[in-house]
Amino acid sequence: MKRKILSLATAGLLSLVTISSSAYAAHQTVKFGASWDYGTNSTRTTAYSNVTSTSHWHSSSVTHNDDSDASGWIKPGKVSNASISIMPWSTDIHYYYNIK
Repeated sequence: MKRKILSLATAGLLSLVTISSSAYAAHQTVKFGASWDYGTNSTRTTAYSNVTSTSHWHSSSVTHNDDSDASGWIKPGKVSNASISIMPWSTDIHYYYNIK
């Protein structure tokens, strides 16, 4: 699954951040005005990527080492959710979204 997600990255998905050892959360307005939230929870035990678009189909995913989760394509008006469990010291967590 990770290989598939990384190949999608070259086709227009956005890989954003390599996480340090502290909790991290971000919000961005992205392509077509979609809302993208990504990062880790406050205890750094979950990494997540969530996208909302009112006008376009969208998806989100998150990877760490050999672990990954992807939402699949979600219709406009709904939230695409992806999350994985991580260890508090985990690094190299990658977040992706796609809008079509």
